[in-house]
Amino acid sequence: MREKITILGCLLLGIGGTHAAAQQRSPQNIRHAYLVTGAQTAIISETDQILWRYPRNTRDGCVLESGNVLLVLESGKNYPGGVVEVTRTGRTIFQYRGQQQTVNSAQRLPGNLTLISEGGRQPQIIIVDAKGQPKIRIPVATQSDNPKAQISFARAAVPRRILVTLPADRQIREYDLEGKVRWKWTAPHPPANAVRLPNGHTLVSLRGDRLVEVNAAGKIVWQMTPKDFDKPYLNGLSNFRVLANGNLVFAAANPDTKIGRLMEFSRDKKLVWYASQPNRQPPRHFHILTTNGKPIPAPPLR
Repeated sequence: MREKITILGCLLLGIGGTHAAAQQRSPQNIRHAYLVTGAQTAIISETDQILWRYPRNTRDGCVLESGNVLLVLESGKNYPGGVVEVTRTGRTIFQYRGQQQTVNSAQRLPGNLTLISEGGRQPQIIIVDAKGQPKIRIPVATQSDNPKAQISFARAAVPRRILVTLPADRQIREYDLEGKVRWKWTAPHPPANAVRLPNGHTLVSLRGDRLVEVNAAGKIVWQMTPKDFDKPYLNGLSNFRVLANGNLVFAAANPDTKIGRLMEFSRDKKLVWYASQPNRQPPRHFHILTTNGKPIPAPPLR
C-alpha cells in the first residue's frame, strides 16, 4: 500500500538532516523547500538541510501527492535509463526500464499513468500503466542521432495533447494521442523546455540565455533576456517552472565561479529568491515544494 503522507508531513519527517551546500537568499524573505535532480538528487529544506537523497544521477523528477518521488534515472553501462517511483525509505513501487538508449523525462498523469520520453534509434513518447506496460506509443521524427538531444522533455499540455521539446531540431511540437502534430514552433536557438500557460501561450527556455512566451501564431509576445539585467542571471539557463502565483523559477549556472543556481523572478523581471550551489552543475530539473512552510498549491506548470 502506498504511503498516504502529505508533502509537508514528509518534509517535516526529514528535518535535522545534513546541511546542504545550497544557500538561499531573498529580498522578500522567501524560503523554499525543493527537489533537485541531476548529479545530485536530493530534497533540500527551507533551512538548507538535506532531507532526503537518492544515490543515482537523475534527469527529471517530482514529488507526487503521496509524498513519493518520481525520478528518471540516468543511463549507464548496460542500463538504458528508466523511471522509478520510490518511497522516502527507498522502496521502489513503480519501475519502467528504458527500451532504447536513454529516458529523458517522465510525468505522472491521472489514472496512475506515466508519460515518458525516450531517445535512441526510434525516438518516442510512451504512456505506460501502473505496471510499466506501454498503452500508447507516439514515434517522434528528429534529425538527430544523439539520444539526449532528440527529446529533452515531454509534458501534458491540454487534454489529450503532449508538448514535446526537441533541442536538435530547434522545435516545440504539440502531438495528439494519435501521433499527429497539431502545433509546432521553430525556435531561434535550441530549446531546453516548454510549458503551456493557462492563456494558451507557450513558455520556452532557450539554451543559453533567454526565456520566451510564444502565442498560437508563433509570435514572441514576451521575453526575458540578458539585456533585462546588469548581472549574468541568465547565463547557462536550462529548465524552469511556473509557480501558482505566476513567478518563474529557473536553473542557471555562473561559469566564472562554477556556481549552479536556482532563481525566482516575478513576471516584471524582479529577482525575489535564489539558491546558490557552489561547485555543482545546475540541476537537470527541480520541483519547488513549499514556500515559507506552506505546500505549493496545485501541481505547478513544469
